[in-house]
Amino acid sequence: MSDEKNKKIDEELDDECEESYYCIADFSLEEKPELSELLLDAPSFQLLGIESDNPIIRVGGKAFMGTHDKAIGTNLIFEVKDETSSQEKKEINYFGKGENVLSLKPIQIDPEALAQPTR
Repeated sequence: MSDEKNKKIDEELDDECEESYYCIADFSLEEKPELSELLLDAPSFQLLGIESDNPIIRVGGKAFMGTHDKAIGTNLIFEVKDETSSQEKKEINYFGKGENVLSLKPIQIDPEALAQPTR
């Protein structure tokens, strides 16, 4: 094959590849333990500006602003395979790893400020 064909194949493969990026969200629940129930029961969340210096996560009406930090070591991520089994025996499998942490703190958002158009 010619170099041009190899280059074209490499570009096509790059377009098809998807890179995964895992980041642990640290909500600092030791400061506000009442938020743990909210986070566990929330059916979904909204993430704004993940690539910005201070991303915002909204979970069930509460908002959190974050900063990007590096983990001390590597965070291992596992998934629970069978949540219906007894508390004593649950199957967990390795899912991935991450070296980044998003440290989050609760913030107050003024609904009136959101409703006003920006110039």
